[in-house]
Amino acid sequence: MSPDAAIADLRGLSCFRIVPLTGPLVFRAFELQTEHQLGYWDSLIIAAAEEADCDTVWSEDLSDGRQYGDVTVKNPFKQ
Repeated sequence: MSPDAAIADLRGLSCFRIVPLTGPLVFRAFELQTEHQLGYWDSLIIAAAEEADCDTVWSEDLSDGRQYGDVTVKNPFKQ
């Protein structure tokens, strides 16, 4: 990828909110991991989605249609 193409891609992604990794976010991830029997990284994704007020997480790894509080998982490969 050329530097110009990389910069263009980064500009396109810059509209998204970045959720910083904080102590409270890590603790929330551990709560979700225990409560829902998730792997740590999956629970961190759900915790970050909660923090960002997202209502949907697109994932082929988590169970399609599963609800984690206000966050619903949708598999992008299922209709």
